[in-house]
Parts: sequence; C-alpha cells; structure tokens
Amino acid sequence: LIEAGLEDVIVFGGGIIPQEDRPALHEAGIRAVFGPGTPTSEILDFIQQASAKNDSGVGQGSDWYWDSSS
Repeated sequence: LIEAGLEDVIVFGGGIIPQEDRPALHEAGIRAVFGPGTPTSEILDFIQQASAKNDSGVGQGSDWYWDSSS
C-alpha cells in the first residue's frame, strides 16, 4: 500500500494471531487485530475512531493502534 501511494489506508485484521506477534504488526502500520469472538460493536468503534484520526493510515508514521480486548 505504501509503495502504491496509499499511506492513508487504515489496515486492520483478525483471526487467531498470538499476542506476542501483535507488536510487530502494529509497528508495520496495522492499526488493529481482532481475535475470534470480537463483538461487531468493538470493530465498528475502531473504524469510527480510526477514521476520525488524521494519521491512522498504514504509512503515516503514527504509533496509535487499537488495544483490542480479544
């Protein structure tokens, strides 16, 4: 995405991703990782908050990420 000039795209993922792997994903610009069973309301809250920020895209250098409970 960064190479394509899409630094402002908000990237998030989900699945069975160990907690110890998440910091590296956050450093790469992934703003959230949601585990199995994450309520849809939490994902929607993330999307609303990330969209309201000016620097939450994958290539915008922010250290902000969603601290998911799952």
